[in-house]
Amino acid sequence: MNKYRILVVEDELLVARDIAMQLERFGYEPLGPSTTGEQALEMAEQLHPQLVLMDIHLASAMSGIVAAQAIRTQWGIPSVFISAFDDTEQLARARLAEPSGFLEKPFQEFELREVIAAALK
Repeated sequence: MNKYRILVVEDELLVARDIAMQLERFGYEPLGPSTTGEQALEMAEQLHPQLVLMDIHLASAMSGIVAAQAIRTQWGIPSVFISAFDDTEQLARARLAEPSGFLEKPFQEFELREVIAAALK
């Protein structure tokens, strides 16, 4: 059985590790983590994930929103945004990237499982 490969793009490494462990428990193959938008583009091209879990705020010049748009445009890979912020303007920009889902930090394990399942359908 092939596992779905999910790229984790998160600049907080403890959060990224926690997400990766949850993905493994759900039966997915976590990729990464990537800590920058630029690195996310490289990893998406090289690793061909089926989904990207993308933090909106990254420690790089390229935001998660811009990276998700580029990944979707270039390789057709959907993204689920993860953010601790609920800034209305930021959310409006995020919607333009046509995400397959959105999670607000902190989130529960069942929320992560459900948003991923919906995004992969």
